Amino acid sequence: MKVSEAMTTEVETISPQDTVEYAAARMREHDIGILPVTEEGRAVGVVTDRDIALRCTAEGRDAGSTPVLDIMTTAVIQCRETQDLAEASRLMEEKKIRRLVVTDDTGTVTGLLSVDDLAARLDDASVFSRVLREVSLSPPRASARRP
Repeated sequence: MKVSEAMTTEVETISPQDTVEYAAARMREHDIGILPVTEEGRAVGVVTDRDIALRCTAEGRDAGSTPVLDIMTTAVIQCRETQDLAEASRLMEEKKIRRLVVTDDTGTVTGLLSVDDLAARLDDASVFSRVLREVSLSPPRASARRP
């Protein structure tokens, strides 16, 4: 099975210049916890609800004036929509992440692949269980952020 057959295609994105407050409002509106940060359709980062909590709120920043650029995670782990789903699941396991940004062959963001997508689509429950265990129990990966 290919990533394109399992990924979520209705992906909301945000600009690096948008405010954290706007990002949080979009997350609330769409009931999501991650927004790919894009420029000209290509991912330059991601911002998660955790980024907002730890890099904005906990640091006492003003969400209404802080740009997403200042708090986003810049290390974007991505896969291609044409990749095999098993290969993408191994990448999630290796990088200890619950979501992958999915791109087409030109690098344009076309979707997201999450552990929830794996659970819904994988025939082999042991693969999903292994990925979830590795992502959940292993130490979190260090996230890159802008200086």
